Amino acid sequence: MITPIYQPSVSHRQNKRIKQFIFDQAPSFAVSTIATIEGNVPFYHLKNDAHECLAQWWDMNIADKEPIDDYEAAFWLLLQYVVQLEDYQLLGNIYIQQKITNHAYYLLNLAPCPELTQIQRP
Repeated sequence: MITPIYQPSVSHRQNKRIKQFIFDQAPSFAVSTIATIEGNVPFYHLKNDAHECLAQWWDMNIADKEPIDDYEAAFWLLLQYVVQLEDYQLLGNIYIQQKITNHAYYLLNLAPCPELTQIQRP
């Protein structure tokens, strides 16, 4: 029997799963967020998207709480903002809209990385 020389570690495979999850979720969530701020998508749809994304994440059963990179951290911050805010806070506060839009544009590669606060994965 031949044994491969390189066998990816568990953490390498897990990081690959995490990166794929973020790659799949971040752009579409960013677009939904911007569309909600612009009035094209109802706020409750954005909230539902956030909760569905969290449910998929929890199904992955990832124990590590530290984001891999700034891109992942920006995604979790954006998601956290949406989950914690009420519609009147997002839609009625220009400062919050700008902060959230900066994160969304970064996730779409349309802007530089915004200033990130410390965040952990859910």
